[in-house]
Order: sequence, then C-alpha cells, then structure tokens
Amino acid sequence: MTETHVQFWSMDTPVGPIMIAPCMHPEADGERPDIPLSRQCEVHHRTWYWCLDNEIAWCDGGPPEYEHHNGWIQPEEPE
Repeated sequence: MTETHVQFWSMDTPVGPIMIAPCMHPEADGERPDIPLSRQCEVHHRTWYWCLDNEIAWCDGGPPEYEHHNGWIQPEEPE
C-alpha cells in the first residue's frame, strides 16, 4: 500500500479559520489552494470547492466515471 501525505493548513476568514488543502482542480496550476465549501453538489453528492487559481466553484466529481464540473455559487440571504 502506498501512502500519500497531504499537507493541510489554515486560512483566516471573517468567520474564523478554515482548513484548506492543496489545489486539486484539474485545470489549475496548483499554486493556490481549493477551499472546501459547506454545501454538496446536488448531482454527485460530493464536495464543492472554490478554486483560487481559476476563481470558480467546482465539484470534485467523485468516482472516475463522474467528471468534475464547474458551478455557480448563489449566496443565501440571511433569514
């Protein structure tokens, strides 16, 4: 079995620190990280990310037969 070490780090935000990981967006150059978002992709039930390199939201796609895709994030109005 091969072990893969992923370095996580913390980013400060107005609502407190969040954990982020190296960029995994297939078309990004990998210099700036993806930020996991709290919602799931309705199509794949997978994590949405905000790709800092490409400045787009994207779904990680899940199993290899599911392709990743870009999306739009609609902020919700506070109740």
